[in-house]
Amino acid sequence: MAPTLHLKYFDVRGVVEVARLLLAATELEYEETRYPIEMEWKDGKPDFSTVKREKFEAAKAAGDFKMSGGKVPLLVVDGVEIGQSKAIERYIATIGGLRGTNAFEAAQIDQVVETINDIKAAYQKSDKADAWFKEELPKAMSAFDGTVAAGMKDGPLSYADIVVYYYFYFFCDNVEGNVAAMTAAPNVAAMAEKAKNNPLIQAYEAKRKVTPI
Repeated sequence: MAPTLHLKYFDVRGVVEVARLLLAATELEYEETRYPIEMEWKDGKPDFSTVKREKFEAAKAAGDFKMSGGKVPLLVVDGVEIGQSKAIERYIATIGGLRGTNAFEAAQIDQVVETINDIKAAYQKSDKADAWFKEELPKAMSAFDGTVAAGMKDGPLSYADIVVYYYFYFFCDNVEGNVAAMTAAPNVAAMAEKAKNNPLIQAYEAKRKVTPI
Protein backbone atom coordinates (compact mmCIF):
# COMPACT_ATOMS: atom_id res chain seq x y z
CA MET A 1 0.00 0.00 0.00
CA ALA A 2 1.41 3.39 -0.99
CA PRO A 3 2.19 5.80 1.84
CA THR A 4 0.18 8.96 2.45
CA LEU A 5 2.27 11.89 1.22
CA HIS A 6 1.94 15.60 1.99
CA LEU A 7 4.42 17.97 0.36
CA LYS A 8 4.92 21.47 1.80
CA TYR A 9 6.72 24.27 -0.02
CA PHE A 10 6.32 27.79 -1.36
CA ASP A 11 4.03 28.53 -4.29
CA VAL A 12 6.91 28.45 -6.78
CA ARG A 13 8.92 25.77 -8.61
CA GLY A 14 12.17 26.38 -6.72
CA VAL A 15 14.06 23.46 -5.23
CA VAL A 16 10.98 21.24 -4.96
CA GLU A 17 10.01 21.02 -8.63
CA VAL A 18 12.12 17.92 -9.24
CA ALA A 19 10.19 16.23 -6.43
CA ARG A 20 6.92 17.25 -8.09
CA LEU A 21 8.13 15.83 -11.41
CA LEU A 22 9.07 12.59 -9.67
CA LEU A 23 5.63 12.39 -8.10
CA ALA A 24 4.07 12.94 -11.51
CA ALA A 25 6.26 10.34 -13.22
CA THR A 26 5.57 7.72 -10.55
CA GLU A 27 1.84 8.52 -10.33
CA LEU A 28 2.09 8.66 -6.55
CA GLU A 29 -0.85 10.44 -4.98
CA TYR A 30 -0.05 13.32 -2.66
CA GLU A 31 -1.48 16.34 -0.92
CA GLU A 32 0.30 19.67 -1.28
CA THR A 33 0.44 22.84 0.77
CA ARG A 34 1.84 25.85 -1.10
CA TYR A 35 2.78 28.89 0.96
CA PRO A 36 2.26 32.22 -0.86
CA ILE A 37 5.41 34.22 -1.48
CA GLU A 38 5.67 37.83 -2.66
CA MET A 39 8.72 39.82 -3.75
CA GLU A 40 9.75 42.75 -5.86
CA TRP A 41 11.53 42.36 -9.20
CA LYS A 42 14.46 44.42 -10.44
CA ASP A 43 15.82 44.27 -13.98
CA GLY A 44 13.73 41.20 -14.66
CA LYS A 45 15.10 39.28 -11.66
CA PRO A 46 13.57 38.57 -8.24
CA ASP A 47 14.85 40.71 -5.37
CA PHE A 48 14.96 38.15 -2.56
CA SER A 49 15.64 40.87 0.02
CA THR A 50 12.00 41.97 -0.42
CA VAL A 51 10.42 38.55 0.15
CA LYS A 52 7.17 38.38 2.13
CA ARG A 53 5.83 34.98 3.22
CA GLU A 54 3.40 35.56 6.05
CA LYS A 55 1.59 32.20 5.99
CA PHE A 56 4.89 30.33 6.05
CA GLU A 57 6.26 32.47 8.89
CA ALA A 58 3.13 31.82 10.95
CA ALA A 59 3.44 28.07 10.40
CA LYS A 60 7.13 28.22 11.26
CA ALA A 61 6.41 30.12 14.49
CA ALA A 62 3.90 27.42 15.36
CA GLY A 63 6.68 24.82 15.08
CA ASP A 64 5.44 23.16 11.90
CA PHE A 65 8.93 22.82 10.40
CA LYS A 66 10.98 21.60 13.34
CA MET A 67 12.10 18.43 11.54
CA SER A 68 13.28 20.43 8.53
CA GLY A 69 15.18 23.00 10.57
CA GLY A 70 12.57 25.71 10.12
CA LYS A 71 12.71 25.47 6.32
CA VAL A 72 10.78 23.99 3.43
CA PRO A 73 10.43 21.74 1.53
CA LEU A 74 9.02 19.26 3.98
CA LEU A 75 7.52 15.90 3.06
CA VAL A 76 5.16 14.24 5.52
CA VAL A 77 5.07 10.47 5.02
CA ASP A 78 2.34 8.68 6.97
CA GLY A 79 2.66 11.43 9.57
CA VAL A 80 6.47 11.28 9.75
CA GLU A 81 8.45 14.24 8.39
CA ILE A 82 11.43 14.39 6.01
CA GLY A 83 13.34 17.60 5.27
CA GLN A 84 15.98 18.56 2.67
CA SER A 85 15.03 18.60 -1.01
CA LYS A 86 17.54 15.94 -2.10
CA ALA A 87 16.48 13.54 0.66
CA ILE A 88 12.86 14.06 -0.42
CA GLU A 89 13.74 13.45 -4.06
CA ARG A 90 15.60 10.24 -3.29
CA TYR A 91 12.80 8.95 -1.10
CA ILE A 92 10.17 9.56 -3.79
CA ALA A 93 12.41 8.08 -6.49
CA THR A 94 13.03 4.99 -4.35
CA ILE A 95 9.41 4.21 -3.50
CA GLY A 96 8.38 5.07 -7.03
CA GLY A 97 10.88 2.72 -8.67
CA LEU A 98 13.09 5.36 -10.29
CA ARG A 99 16.39 4.55 -8.53
CA GLY A 100 17.28 1.35 -10.32
CA THR A 101 16.77 -2.28 -9.36
CA ASN A 102 19.64 -2.62 -6.88
CA ALA A 103 22.05 -0.60 -4.75
CA PHE A 104 24.67 -0.38 -7.50
CA GLU A 105 22.23 1.06 -10.03
CA ALA A 106 21.01 3.50 -7.38
CA ALA A 107 24.60 4.64 -6.89
CA GLN A 108 25.07 5.10 -10.66
CA ILE A 109 21.92 7.23 -10.77
CA ASP A 110 23.07 9.24 -7.77
CA GLN A 111 26.42 9.84 -9.48
CA VAL A 112 24.62 11.62 -12.32
CA VAL A 113 22.54 13.63 -9.86
CA GLU A 114 25.65 14.73 -7.96
CA THR A 115 27.40 15.69 -11.21
CA ILE A 116 24.47 17.97 -12.03
CA ASN A 117 24.81 19.46 -8.54
CA ASP A 118 28.50 20.16 -9.29
CA ILE A 119 27.64 21.84 -12.60
CA LYS A 120 24.90 23.86 -10.91
CA ALA A 121 27.34 25.03 -8.23
CA ALA A 122 29.91 26.03 -10.86
CA TYR A 123 27.26 28.00 -12.75
CA GLN A 124 26.21 29.84 -9.61
CA LYS A 125 29.83 30.79 -8.90
CA SER A 126 30.41 32.01 -12.46
CA ASP A 127 29.58 35.44 -13.85
CA LYS A 128 26.80 33.69 -15.83
CA ALA A 129 28.04 35.37 -19.03
CA ASP A 130 28.12 33.92 -22.56
CA ALA A 131 31.60 32.53 -21.94
CA TRP A 132 30.23 30.13 -19.34
CA PHE A 133 27.80 28.58 -21.82
CA LYS A 134 30.10 28.65 -24.84
CA GLU A 135 33.35 27.55 -23.17
CA GLU A 136 33.05 26.20 -19.62
CA LEU A 137 29.78 24.32 -19.81
CA PRO A 138 30.65 22.37 -23.01
CA LYS A 139 33.90 21.24 -21.35
CA ALA A 140 31.99 20.12 -18.28
CA MET A 141 29.42 18.36 -20.45
CA SER A 142 32.06 16.48 -22.43
CA ALA A 143 33.54 15.15 -19.19
CA PHE A 144 30.05 14.45 -17.82
CA ASP A 145 29.09 12.34 -20.84
CA GLY A 146 31.87 9.87 -20.13
CA THR A 147 30.52 9.21 -16.64
CA VAL A 148 27.08 8.04 -17.77
CA ALA A 149 26.89 4.31 -17.09
CA ALA A 150 26.09 1.91 -19.93
CA GLY A 151 22.36 1.42 -20.29
CA MET A 152 21.30 4.64 -18.61
CA LYS A 153 20.76 6.45 -21.89
CA ASP A 154 18.40 3.82 -23.30
CA GLY A 155 17.10 2.34 -20.06
CA PRO A 156 13.78 3.06 -18.34
CA LEU A 157 13.05 6.52 -16.95
CA SER A 158 15.04 7.22 -13.80
CA TYR A 159 15.57 9.88 -11.15
CA ALA A 160 18.74 10.89 -12.99
CA ASP A 161 16.86 11.58 -16.23
CA ILE A 162 14.47 13.94 -14.46
CA VAL A 163 17.26 15.82 -12.68
CA VAL A 164 19.18 16.28 -15.94
CA TYR A 165 16.04 17.42 -17.76
CA TYR A 166 15.04 19.95 -15.12
CA TYR A 167 18.51 21.46 -14.89
CA PHE A 168 18.96 22.00 -18.61
CA TYR A 169 15.46 23.21 -19.43
CA PHE A 170 14.42 25.13 -16.33
CA PHE A 171 17.24 25.90 -13.89
CA CYS A 172 18.63 29.07 -15.49
CA ASP A 173 17.40 31.78 -17.85
CA ASN A 174 19.68 30.74 -20.73
CA VAL A 175 17.95 27.52 -21.78
CA GLU A 176 19.27 27.96 -25.31
CA GLY A 177 22.85 28.02 -24.01
CA ASN A 178 22.23 24.95 -21.87
CA VAL A 179 20.72 22.95 -24.71
CA ALA A 180 23.52 23.97 -27.11
CA ALA A 181 26.10 22.70 -24.63
CA MET A 182 24.39 19.31 -24.56
CA THR A 183 25.67 18.64 -28.10
CA ALA A 184 28.96 17.81 -26.39
CA ALA A 185 27.19 15.12 -24.38
CA PRO A 186 24.86 12.91 -26.46
CA ASN A 187 24.33 10.43 -23.62
CA VAL A 188 23.26 13.19 -21.25
CA ALA A 189 21.08 14.78 -23.94
CA ALA A 190 19.29 11.47 -24.48
CA MET A 191 18.54 11.26 -20.76
CA ALA A 192 17.06 14.75 -20.79
CA GLU A 193 14.92 13.94 -23.82
CA LYS A 194 13.66 10.77 -22.16
CA ALA A 195 12.21 12.79 -19.31
CA LYS A 196 11.04 15.62 -21.57
CA ASN A 197 9.05 13.17 -23.71
CA ASN A 198 7.59 11.15 -20.85
CA PRO A 199 3.76 11.28 -21.15
CA LEU A 200 3.18 11.55 -17.39
CA ILE A 201 5.62 14.46 -17.08
CA GLN A 202 4.10 16.15 -20.12
CA ALA A 203 0.60 15.78 -18.62
CA TYR A 204 1.79 17.34 -15.35
CA GLU A 205 3.50 20.23 -17.12
CA ALA A 206 0.42 20.92 -19.23
CA LYS A 207 -1.58 21.68 -16.11
CA ARG A 208 1.25 22.99 -13.90
CA LYS A 209 0.50 26.29 -12.23
CA VAL A 210 2.46 29.12 -13.84
CA THR A 211 4.79 30.78 -11.34
CA PRO A 212 7.55 33.36 -11.89
CA ILE A 213 10.29 31.15 -10.46
